Formats: sequence, C-alpha cells, structure tokens
Amino acid sequence: MRRLSLRARFWLLTLVIPFFVVSAGWVVYVAYQESLERAHIDRLSAHLYLLLAAAEPSGDSLQLPEELQESRFNQAQSGLVAVVRNSDGFIVWQSRSSLGLPQTLPWLAPETEPGRIFHRRVDARPGYLQVQLPALFAVDSGLVENGFRRYVFEVWQQASLLEQESRSFTTTLSIGLVIVTLALCAIVALFLGWALRPLQNVTRELGAIEKGEMDTLSENYPKEIAALTHALNTVLDVERRQRERYRNSLGDLAHSLKTPLAVLRGAIDMNEEERRRTLGEQVARMDDVVTYQLKRASAGGEGVWHKPTPILPLVTRVTSVLQKVYADRGMYCEINVAEDVAFLADEADLMEMLGNLIDNAFKYGDAEVSIHASGEVDGFVTLSINNDGPGIPAHDWEKALQRGVRLDSRPIGQGIGLSVVRELVESYRGELKLASGVSDGVTIEMIMPGRVVS
Repeated sequence: MRRLSLRARFWLLTLVIPFFVVSAGWVVYVAYQESLERAHIDRLSAHLYLLLAAAEPSGDSLQLPEELQESRFNQAQSGLVAVVRNSDGFIVWQSRSSLGLPQTLPWLAPETEPGRIFHRRVDARPGYLQVQLPALFAVDSGLVENGFRRYVFEVWQQASLLEQESRSFTTTLSIGLVIVTLALCAIVALFLGWALRPLQNVTRELGAIEKGEMDTLSENYPKEIAALTHALNTVLDVERRQRERYRNSLGDLAHSLKTPLAVLRGAIDMNEEERRRTLGEQVARMDDVVTYQLKRASAGGEGVWHKPTPILPLVTRVTSVLQKVYADRGMYCEINVAEDVAFLADEADLMEMLGNLIDNAFKYGDAEVSIHASGEVDGFVTLSINNDGPGIPAHDWEKALQRGVRLDSRPIGQGIGLSVVRELVESYRGELKLASGVSDGVTIEMIMPGRVVS
C-alpha cells in the first residue's frame, strides 16, 4: 500500500481548520444571540420603568400621557408598543404605535409578583419579545389587595427587529469566518512550501549526486534535517572510501604479483632443485600478498556504523590462546580492561587486530605483557599493549608499521602484520602508534572510536 506523502498529510490536516473555524463561529454566534437578547430586554425594561414613572393615579383609574419620551411609542407600526392592563387583562391604555397592528396583543398573565419584571418570547404572528411589570396603585374606589389596585405594564417589541440585528451580525460573521479560513489555508500553503523546501533540496541534491554532478550533500540545513544529511554524507563517504579501497587493493595486488610472476617465469630455465626452492618462495610470497590485499579491501571501516563490541572478552580469548602457545616461555600477562569499555568496530576485525598486536607482544616480549584500556575521551578509546622486550628505536617506529619491513632477524613471517592492523585501524578513522614501554620494550597504542556501555 502506497503511503501518503508529507504534502498530502499536511493538506489533510488543513481540513481540520474549517471545522475549528465553524465551531468557533458557532460559539461566537450563540454568545452574541444571548448578549443581543439580554441587551434588548434591558432596553425594554428601561422603557417599562419610564412608563411606570409616567403613570399617575386619577380617581379610580390611571392617567398616562398621550405621547411618551421614546419617539417610537408615538409612531404607528414602529414595532415598539406600550400597554397597560388591569388585573383582568383588559387594556386601559396603549401607545399610539399600537395603531395598525394586524391583531390585538394577547393577554398573558404575569408570572411574577408585583414590582418584579418578567420577560418572554411570544410566538404570535408577528413574533414579539414581551416585558411585563405588575404594579399596585392606591386609587379612590375598587380597592383590592389591601387597598391597592393591580395593573400590569407591558412593553412589546417585534422579534423582527432583533432578528434583523442578528442577521446583520451573522452575515458579517460568516464573511469574516470565510476570510479567516481562506487566510489560514493560504498561510498553511505558504508554510508547507517553506517547511518542505529543505526536503526538496535534499531530493534535488541526491539526484545531482546520482548523476555525478555533486559528491556530497550541503550542510546548510535546519538542525532537524542536518542529522539526516550528515548521516547520508557519512554513508556516501563510506561507500566512496570502500570503492577506493577495492580499487587500490586490486591495483596493488596486480602490481605486487608482477615480480613473483617474473621470477616464476625465469625459473623455467633453472635446475630442478633451484626451481623447487624458487617456486616455494614465490608461492608463499604471492599467498601473503593476496592475503594482505584481501584483508585490506574487506576492512569493515567507519566505526560509527557498528554496534559497541566489548574489548575484554576478545582480549581474554586471544591471551588465553597465546599463553598456551608460548607456555614454554612462562609469559605473564596483566590485563587491565574494564568490562564496560567497547570499540565501535566489527568483531572479526577486532579479532584480527588484537590477534596480531598481542601475538607480537608475546613474541617479542621477554617475560611480561600488559594490556590496558582507557575510558572514552571525545568518542575514542585507547588500548595499550606493552611488552618488556628489546624495544624499537624511536626513529624506526614509522618504519615498523610499513608493509614488508622487518626490524628483527627472525625468519618467521613477512613483516605485514602491523601494516594490516594499521590499515584496519585507519579504516575506522582510528590511529595506531608506537611508544616506548613503561620500563623496557615497546608500547603499541590502538586508538579507535569507542564508548563506555552500561
């Protein structure tokens, strides 16, 4: 199943924007409706108190002015009507704005005690918002309720006035929400292009590398992508170094075999004994050359790409074998390597390196070999192997690490062990160094990427 691209995922995320905008708009709309109705009720309540203040008892009835201070009460069909009723619901006074109403305003008994305002919506056609205030007045006759007559003051406002304001706000709100949604989508589109530009640049540069137009990715990327580009550059460098190592090893192999082949070709004219001796020497030499070049070409390299390999188990394994090999010499081996110190290298390569170095220490030491590993320093671990043998003069240290160079007169080997180790160590971007021993002899330091593991 093909996975969605990052761009498609971003656009799917933007579908949430209209949902949140509409939700926010709905909350604003509901809050505005409640606020609008509350404002109208407060305004009608104020008109109601002004109407109550204008009422004066006169004999057995109330006296109210023909015109009120609010001009809409004095205009026919203004949508704002004032009414005063007696306790039976009969209209005793109404404002001039009631003229021309399609029907009489219905009587709705108040649901509150005198002196308290009550409001409600009336669904009659047209719809109304009604505010009522029952009040008691002392009059000359018709005494009720402990000497007071009950009147109900009412203010009616057509709901269409409130709905008109609501529609105006709703239209403005809808236009605003559409503009906000489009603006947010545009911002997301711009942000998407800006955020994905580094990835597009990486893709373009990888294409250029594939065509041979570039060697590595540039480092000018945000830190979230810089780790990726650094890792890709490391992979490219490893692949390039490995390719160069193969090419150089094949070239060196071909060059190294020329001399033995020429000698073998000349052995045709030799007598039987000389031919046999020459054949054995050159075959052994060719075998060493092939072995060396194969090890050089197949070096693991780049320790950052390997899991930590603890040093102590490998050192213990190698020394236990060599102590049996050199048992007749009674060699003593001191190991000072912590269990949690590890190299970032392939185990087979480490066995090859440690086997060569520790074997040389046993071979050229007189009685004692010591192996010590330091802790991690700047991502590197140092393994020191010291013996108490005759040592190597300082001016010969570099020469001792060169292929085919022997500094002793022993016939064993071809002098390529240290050079193989050096090639392997350098393939991991490490370093192999020689130094004077603690007392006598020589110390070989193998510095390679490593860490302390928990």
